[in-house]
Amino acid sequence: MLLGRVLRGLFSGEVCGLDGRQFASLIVQVWSESMRNEHLAATFEDGYGVMRLVRTDVVEGYREAGILRADVPADHMARTMMAATQGFFARMALFGDADPAVLENGMRGLMAMDRPETG
Repeated sequence: MLLGRVLRGLFSGEVCGLDGRQFASLIVQVWSESMRNEHLAATFEDGYGVMRLVRTDVVEGYREAGILRADVPADHMARTMMAATQGFFARMALFGDADPAVLENGMRGLMAMDRPETG
């Protein structure tokens, strides 16, 4: 899964001279600053919009490959993937023990989840 590969790459060593927890803490700090700085907030909003479109395209690709369900809007899945990534960074910043493989396996399991049949 793409998300797990990206996060493993980010947290396999140092990023900009920071270890994984320091890097995640920096991200959370910048998020916090965006609540006080309108320009930074607007920059994040623009970036979030672009990432949402990219993730939506990824979801559509998975659908075309028959991996994801077609009855859930792709944008909803993209937003959920992004929220899980943000949660990963917050957990890494707070506790330092976030494992990208756990997020990857959890997301894979959730994407395969189906409603039980009633009747």
